[in-house]
Amino acid sequence: MKSQPVSGRITHIDAVMGQIVMSLRKERAMDQKQLAEKIGLQPSGLSRLERGESSFSLVQLCAVAQAFDFSVTELTDRFDRAITQIRSEGVEIKPKKDTMSDGAKLALIGGAALALLALR
Repeated sequence: MKSQPVSGRITHIDAVMGQIVMSLRKERAMDQKQLAEKIGLQPSGLSRLERGESSFSLVQLCAVAQAFDFSVTELTDRFDRAITQIRSEGVEIKPKKDTMSDGAKLALIGGAALALLALR
């Protein structure tokens, strides 16, 4: 039986990776526009990724690693260490769909329904 986190705090994987990228960017004194240009995104897209609102694709992760002169393995190692640290602090890490509010879930369902209607 899995133990529940003491704090009741929850985060999701996309938010963790976004925080890692933001931290690396700031360590290198880069602004979002500079990193976005290096990885082929608009600054607004990078902002969504850093906030965990969007998921990094494998191509984007490779571009991020290259922008920071890392291998993809080094980037994923940082991710693994961050996950371990976060869990040790009592934060549960769930898939994004499990961390969304009921209102956000309804909005996504509504949006999907509208998209299906528009296809007809």
